[in-house]
Amino acid sequence: DETTSTSPSSSSIKMQSLEEAKSYLQTVDPKGRSVYDHLTSLLANILQHQPDDPLAVLENLSVQIKSGAYTPGVVSELPPTPITPDETARLLAAVEETMQLVRPGKRKELDTGAPKPKADEEDEDEEDEEDEEDDDKEPAEIPNLMQQAQLLQWGGVRLGDEEVYQIMLSIQKLATDKELTDVRFFGKILGTEADYVVCESAHVAAEEEEEEEEDEEALERKKKENPDLFDDRAEDGGVGANAKSYWVTTNVAAGVKAWTKLPDVQAQQIITARQVRRFFTGRLDAAVAGHPRFPWGEASLLRAQIARIVASTSVSPAGYFQTGDGEDEEEDEEEQPTTVSVNPEYEGASAADLLTADAWCHHSLFLLKQGRTTIWQKPEEDEDEDEDEDAESKAGDGAEEEEEEDEPPALLETLENDTAGKAKFGAVWSFRACPQGRSADNPPPHAAVAAVSNTWPGAVAVARGKEFANVYVGYGLKRLGEKYTPPPMPPVQNEFVADVQDEDEDEDEEQDKVFQEQTDPLPPPPEEESKDDEDEDDEDDEDEE
Repeated sequence: DETTSTSPSSSSIKMQSLEEAKSYLQTVDPKGRSVYDHLTSLLANILQHQPDDPLAVLENLSVQIKSGAYTPGVVSELPPTPITPDETARLLAAVEETMQLVRPGKRKELDTGAPKPKADEEDEDEEDEEDEEDDDKEPAEIPNLMQQAQLLQWGGVRLGDEEVYQIMLSIQKLATDKELTDVRFFGKILGTEADYVVCESAHVAAEEEEEEEEDEEALERKKKENPDLFDDRAEDGGVGANAKSYWVTTNVAAGVKAWTKLPDVQAQQIITARQVRRFFTGRLDAAVAGHPRFPWGEASLLRAQIARIVASTSVSPAGYFQTGDGEDEEEDEEEQPTTVSVNPEYEGASAADLLTADAWCHHSLFLLKQGRTTIWQKPEEDEDEDEDEDAESKAGDGAEEEEEEDEPPALLETLENDTAGKAKFGAVWSFRACPQGRSADNPPPHAAVAAVSNTWPGAVAVARGKEFANVYVGYGLKRLGEKYTPPPMPPVQNEFVADVQDEDEDEDEEQDKVFQEQTDPLPPPPEEESKDDEDEDDEDDEDEE
C-alpha cells in the first residue's frame, strides 16, 4: 500500500517534522511557561492520582496546574560598571606589587599609560644595583607558612590562601634582605584604618641614632625635659622582653621597604600599656590619646602589647622545647634558664593527651609588674648625691620590691598553673579537638588539638603529631572579664611657695619648714616724702612770694 509504505527519504522528513513540532511546543511565553511543560505536568498528575474518569477532569486539572505553576521572574542583566583610568592604574599597580613577590631579578613595571616621573628615571640605576645585590643573596630559611596555615584552620584561624601565600613570600624577602634568623609569623593585629602583619625574628641591634652621637650634656638635658621617654629599667637587646625583634607592615605586597622594625620595649611602656584600652589605627606615627598618658606613640604601644601577648600566650606541647641550646653544658642551679630550643627527640603527643592543661607549657619568660622578666635592682648611687633623693628612690624601690616578692614562674611551666583571670571568666585556656569524633574526650588519633586563650582573644596554638603552630589574630586587647573603667585623673595640685628664710638659719630647720600656700601679692605702699624735700618745697614757695 502506498499510504503505509515508507522510504528513507520519507522517514527523515517525518523525523524532522517531529523535532520541529517538539521545538515548537517548547517555546516559552514572556512568563517562562511552555505548552510542552504544561502537558508534561498534566499527564504526570493524571498518572500519579489516576482519577476514575480522567477525560472528564482534564480541563479542571489543566486550569489548576496552570494557575498554580511557579512563574519565575525575569532578571535583566545589569549594565557593566565602567572602570576609570585611575581605577585601572590602581588595579595594575596592585597586580604588579604581588608579582614582585614571585618574580626574581629586575623589577618590571606595567605600562599604565601615565607619564613617568623624572625622579623614577634617575633612580633606575640605583634600583638595578639593588636588584643585582638581591639576586646574589641566598634565600633565608623560614617556616612553611602554607603548611602551618592548614594546621591553623583546624583551630579556627583562616586568613585565606592568597593572603597567606603573600605573607610567606613577603617574609621570605624580608628575611633574605635583612639576613634575619629564627623568623616566625607572629600574627595579625587589627586596626581601624589598616591591619598590622607582624613578623618575629632574632634580635637585631638598632642602628645608631642621633641621640648616641650627641654629647652627654645634651642627652642629660633631654632626659630632664622628657623623663618619661627614657627608662633606665629597660632590658637590653636580646634579653628578656627584648629577646626578639618584631617587624610590621600594613601591605605585604609592597616589598621589603614596607616593613618597619619596632623599637625595643621599655619597662615603663609595658606598665603604662596595662592601663591603656585603645584600638590601633594602623599608623605607626599616630599619637596615643587618652588617659593615662602614653607619650611614646603607637609604634611603642604596639611593641608593648606584643611583648605582653608573647609572654602570656606563647605555649607549646610539653616536650616540644627544651631549656638552653640542647648541649650538655654545666648550668648553675641557682640561675634559671632563659632560653629554649626545639627538642629533636620530641615524638609528639596523642590528641587525647593534648586536651588537658598539663600537656601544654609556656616557652616564653613571664612579665613581672615592673615590666621586666627579672626583678630590677636600683644601682648604687654616688655618695655626693643628696640624701633626700637617695631616701626617696630607696622608698620607691622598696614598694616595687614588695610587689615582686614571689619569684617569676620558670620556663616550660605547664598551663595548669595559670590562674590569672580565672575568677573573672572561668578557665584561662580552652582545649578542643578537630575533628571531635564521637566523643569529646576520645578524639580520633589523626585529630588536631587547639589551645585557645581566653585571656587574649585571638591567640591560638594548634598541635597534631609532631606539627605545631602558634599565632595571634586580634585587636591587641586583653580580656578583662568586667566593664572597663579608666583610672581616675590625678588630683589637681595647689601652688605652693617656700617661706623665705635667713641665711643664718640651720639646715635642719630649713628642711623641717612646712610649705605654705601662696598668697596673692599686694601693691607696694606709697612712698613717704623726706624732710629735705619738704624744706626745698618751702624755700621754693618763699622765692615765689
